[in-house]
Amino acid sequence: MRKFLILFFLSFPLLFFSCAKIEKNLCERQFLSIVESSKKKISLKKVNGSIYAKGLIFLFRASFDKNIKIDLFTPFGGKVAEFLQNDEKTCIYIKNSSICGKSTDVYKEVLNEYVPFDLTDLITGQFRISKNSQYICKNNQINIKDNGVVYTYKNGVLQKVRYDGFSVVYQYENEKPKRVVLKSNGDTLIKIFVRDIE
Repeated sequence: MRKFLILFFLSFPLLFFSCAKIEKNLCERQFLSIVESSKKKISLKKVNGSIYAKGLIFLFRASFDKNIKIDLFTPFGGKVAEFLQNDEKTCIYIKNSSICGKSTDVYKEVLNEYVPFDLTDLITGQFRISKNSQYICKNNQINIKDNGVVYTYKNGVLQKVRYDGFSVVYQYENEKPKRVVLKSNGDTLIKIFVRDIE
């Protein structure tokens, strides 16, 4: 019996540390998988839905080909605005005027409020994440901190994004974004409801 107890106390730390190492490797693999998928081209082709912002509701139709195009419509079908985005800049066209520049600057001009996230990233839930980010895994959840932005994934799916008083919460249906809520210091700025995804 004494030999058994000595063997148990000698082998327990080995078992504990080997389990911790396996868990760390699983966490690292999950992190690297998220980083790799964040670099890939958006897999969605078209998305339709509605956006609620500043007390107004708009219908949207987004296409993600070479350049990203998001058209906004009134609930009655009249076209209100068109967003065009490529790697260099974002432009919004409203009636006979246009505003072009960095996406955060364009959104501030339109919404009269700073929004640190890109509309495309909000709709798709696909944010670029650096492999140099810090990450922690706990209870099938991974928190990734990248340049002050904290991304929370559960079972490999983005659940929440937080940055400087802003938060974005995702709800899914059949593993596709269904509802996205952007808040600033607890106040809702934008709600996006996704209806159709191709």
